Amino acid sequence: MVSTPYKTTGSDPLMLTELYCEMDDFAKQNQNAFIVGDDKNHVNNALTLFEPWPSQLTAPEVIVIFIMFHETKFRTLKNFYCDFVLKQWRHFFPNLVSYSRFVELCQKVVPLLNDYLQSKYGRCNGITYVDSTSLSVCHNKRAKRHRVFKGKAQHGKTSMGWFFGFKLHIAVNERGELLKVIFTSGDVSDITVLKELCENSWGTVYGDKGYISKKIADELQKDLEIKIVTRVRKNMKSKNYSAEEQYFLNRRGLIETVNDQLKNIYQIQHTRHRSAKNYAGNLLSGLIAYCWRKNKPSLDGTYAHLLEN
Repeated sequence: MVSTPYKTTGSDPLMLTELYCEMDDFAKQNQNAFIVGDDKNHVNNALTLFEPWPSQLTAPEVIVIFIMFHETKFRTLKNFYCDFVLKQWRHFFPNLVSYSRFVELCQKVVPLLNDYLQSKYGRCNGITYVDSTSLSVCHNKRAKRHRVFKGKAQHGKTSMGWFFGFKLHIAVNERGELLKVIFTSGDVSDITVLKELCENSWGTVYGDKGYISKKIADELQKDLEIKIVTRVRKNMKSKNYSAEEQYFLNRRGLIETVNDQLKNIYQIQHTRHRSAKNYAGNLLSGLIAYCWRKNKPSLDGTYAHLLEN
């Protein structure tokens, strides 16, 4: 493979060669290597993760195409694959398959996508922002007759109102890098997953009023030596935060920007899914595409000397 001249919509192009080489190396080291073949329609099932087959893609190639979809202007995977990949990237992927076959292969690389996402987590420097965002799977009025996620998606409520679907809980550092991602149903409270969300963090964690809980705050301080800093409700006494804590608390909008980019640029939320595996694949590949973004939302670095101490 060679680098492609195709420019993505982001501030920096995502080069095919770099992504493919890293994905190929990771897949070779991954212990969950599996066959990416079709047990029903083909006789030869002795296809390893990396052996090409006539009219067959390897797992790294499938993942590269899946991730690159989130870096383009295309709104649907079908249009991206049929109108762009099959016509302009055939010299990069000589064993391209039909779109329906490609969707089947995307479902089989979900475990590898999950492992790769965890390897792309950033490093905590003592400052962590936590938040959750809703992922609607359909309009509230159609929730009762929704079938794809029946029994899995639930009604939830955010500051923007009620929704039907899931929640994505994320933790980021001051550079906008993902530190931890947790996926739950829409009815799960933010505070219940806070401790798990802070597993890769240390120092101070900044969140909104949904993370106010004395019990959880004491557990974080005792078990992880982490201090949670939030604004107070109207019926609560004001808290005396240091100038450093107040500075970072006032810039909690950083994680709101991350959530906005994940939804509007990397399209982790839409209502066109036909299976749970497709939903998981789209979510994971979108998060990975964000991890590859070079110009992530970040603080201006005015207090960089405080993070070094």
